Amino acid sequence: MRAREISVIAIVILMMLPNAMTVVSAQPSDEVEDYMSITDKIRQWWSNKVYGAYKVPVDVIKLSKRVAEADLIVKVDANHADDFKNDFEFKEITQIDDTTFHIKIDTKKVVPSRLGAVKYLLTRNFDGTLATYPYVNAIYVNHKMEALPPVELAKPLEVGVTTWEMREHYGIDNSTKQGEGIKIAVLDTGVYINNSLNSYDTNKTFVYSVVNDDGVDRVGHGSHVISIINGNYTESEDGKIICMGLARNATVYSIKVLGNDGTGSEVDIIKGIKLAMDLDVNIISMSLGAQIPPYTALYNAIQEAYARGIIIVAAAGNDEGRYPLAPAAWDGVISVGSLDENGKLSYFSNLGFDVAAIGQNVTAPALYKNTYSFITYSGTSMATPVVSAIIADFLSEHPSYIGHPKEVVSLIKQTGDYNNPSNPKVVKTDILGWNNYYYEFPEISYENMITLSPQIKPQDKTEMSFSTISTWRTLGKNP
Repeated sequence: MRAREISVIAIVILMMLPNAMTVVSAQPSDEVEDYMSITDKIRQWWSNKVYGAYKVPVDVIKLSKRVAEADLIVKVDANHADDFKNDFEFKEITQIDDTTFHIKIDTKKVVPSRLGAVKYLLTRNFDGTLATYPYVNAIYVNHKMEALPPVELAKPLEVGVTTWEMREHYGIDNSTKQGEGIKIAVLDTGVYINNSLNSYDTNKTFVYSVVNDDGVDRVGHGSHVISIINGNYTESEDGKIICMGLARNATVYSIKVLGNDGTGSEVDIIKGIKLAMDLDVNIISMSLGAQIPPYTALYNAIQEAYARGIIIVAAAGNDEGRYPLAPAAWDGVISVGSLDENGKLSYFSNLGFDVAAIGQNVTAPALYKNTYSFITYSGTSMATPVVSAIIADFLSEHPSYIGHPKEVVSLIKQTGDYNNPSNPKVVKTDILGWNNYYYEFPEISYENMITLSPQIKPQDKTEMSFSTISTWRTLGKNP
C-alpha cells in the first residue's frame, strides 16, 4: 500500500473517532483554552483523537522531556480501583477517594511513544501505559501551587489601611448580621490562633490541615487573610491601630493546604476543597495560584464545588499580567484584583479580573518572623478575603442567595462601584510631569449589592475592557 493511501486511511480514521469518544473530565471554556499556544492546541487535538477527549492533557504528554519520575493525579473507574493498584508498579500511591489516586511512577509508563500512540490509535491494543488503559479516565500532572507572596511588607510600625477603616469604606456597619450563619473555608498556610492580641474567636475560627501537621500558620499569609475576614476587635497599646474583620460573625474553617514555605501542590488543594465540601461551607477563599494549563484535576474539583452551590473566590495574581492566574482564571471562580485606598488599580495587580477590592497596604494582625503583631501587606491575596467577607455579609442578610454562586457572581459584577477614578479624556505625559493613569473597573460594593439585589436580573457577563491598561503596561507604565 502506498504511503499516500495510508495517510488518507489515517485521516478517515481520525475523522470517525470523535463520534466514539466520550468526554471524561470537565472541559474548560474557550476563554480558558485561549491561554494555550497553537502548538499545545495541536498536541491536545492529537491526544483527544488517540486517547479520548481530554483524557491526556498537553502537560502530561510533555513529561518525558522533563522528568524521569511523573507526579500525577489519576482518575479511574470506581469498579477498577483495585485493578489499577495491581496492574502498575508505582513508586508511591495514595488513594484520595473512590476514583482518584495520587501517584508517582516511571514517566515511561504514562504515555506511549509516538509510534506506540499511532499503533494504539489503529489497533486499540493497550501496551501497559496509563494513557492506553480503558479504565483510566483522566491523567493530570500534580502541579505546584503557592500562596501569592505579598508584593511589599511595610516598614516596621508603618500603618496602611486598617481593616477597621475598610469596614467604614465598604459600609460594613450597615450589616446587622455581618456574616452570621455563613461558613467560609480559607485554603492557605493555616492560622496562628495562640497569640497575645486575641484576634480570633475560637468559637468561630476552626483549624484543619491536609498537609500532615497541626494547621498552625508559620508563614503569616493565612493569618493575615483570616484577620481580614473575621478577626476580633483588636487595638494597639497606643490606640493608633484598630482592626476588626469585615465579616466578624462568619465561621471560618482554616484549611492548611500549603506548607511552611508557602508552597504546595494541587493534590493538597484538592483535598482542601473536598474537606470544605464535607464541612458544607458556603464560600471557599483562595489567596493562592500558579500559571498552569487549563486541563487539571484542580479544575474538576472546583467545578464540583461550584456545582454544589459553593461560591469560590480567588486572587488574580501580582504579576502585572493581562490575565489572572489559575484558579482565578477558571469558570465559576470570582477573580479578584487589587486597588489602593483611593480606588486606583494597584500597580502589581493582574488584569482581567471580575471585581476589585482594596488590597494595597492592608494592615491586620498576622504572624511575622515569629512575632504576632499588626502587619501591613500588599497583594491580590489581601483583596480576596475582602471580597469573600463582603459576600458573607450579603448572604447573611439575603440567605435566598445561598447556594446560588452564578447569581451572586452576576450581582457582584452588575453592582460594582464605578465611582472610582475613571478613564481620562486626555492622556497626560511624563514630559509635563503628569503620570496619572486611571481606568474603569468595578470595585465591589456591599451597599449596592444590598440596595439593588431585588432589581438585578442575573446575567452571565459584564463587559470590561483592559486593552488600554495593557497598552500602557507594554510601554512600561503602571497605572
